Amino acid sequence: MTREQKLIGEWLFWSLLVTILWLQTDSFSEPIAEFRFGADGWPKMVLLGIFIGATGQMALGLFEALRTQSQTKTDKAPPRQISRWQQIAIFALPLFYLWLMHRIGFFISTPMFIAAYLWVLEVRRLRPLLLVTAAVYGFVLLLFVRFFYVALPVGAWPYFYDINNQIITLVRLGL
Repeated sequence: MTREQKLIGEWLFWSLLVTILWLQTDSFSEPIAEFRFGADGWPKMVLLGIFIGATGQMALGLFEALRTQSQTKTDKAPPRQISRWQQIAIFALPLFYLWLMHRIGFFISTPMFIAAYLWVLEVRRLRPLLLVTAAVYGFVLLLFVRFFYVALPVGAWPYFYDINNQIITLVRLGL
């Protein structure tokens, strides 16, 4: 199977999954007075984001495959292998994030998780690390707190509970 076929196969898988889940959201498609998008609004936006991401990944992969085919064989560098600790961290870090989130809250643990995950993926320069973390965190806050009003964990530990609630207040005020 060629690289292009794998990319198209992945895209078909994600498209099928999004379609099935999209159809499932119709079972709870009810209007809500306080939320103009209805009960199925935010799940459909997440599914749309998954579809757009899968399509973008396929397009970039196909573009990269076309670009590398036009280069000579001598220009091609061997793919870099990730180390064993990176493989373990890629799977263990989300589990630790979930464990930590319920203790210190979503709003504090999420930027730490994003930065740690980027570090594991070998983003070492401070500027890209901070900018990507801030951009992803800002987008998630805007989407879930400001637009969809999703109740995210605020933490069980008292001090962190207060900080998380202050962050929610600031985001909802638009600061």
